[in-house]
Amino acid sequence: MGAKSIKKWNLNSQAVTPAGKALGIKEFVITNAADLASTDFACWASETTNAITMLTATPDATKKTLTISSSAGAMQPMDIKNIYFGDSTKDAVLC
Repeated sequence: MGAKSIKKWNLNSQAVTPAGKALGIKEFVITNAADLASTDFACWASETTNAITMLTATPDATKKTLTISSSAGAMQPMDIKNIYFGDSTKDAVLC
């Protein structure tokens, strides 16, 4: 896939603790991702159970980014073992 990086983690601002801190991560944004425009699957594996949770992969051709997000709520960083994503026509689908 080349040298990609997660540009930022967008915190889940919908869920806030009494101390005012956001709970979990709403989405990951990968930059310089023009070559990831055909991404059609994404998921994460649990650190403790290896259970798979499907994610949504949204490429943005204008910004040349790929945003990976969860419709099931905030992702907890300590629970994530791996995040898998790719183009199902050429990559191994590990979801």
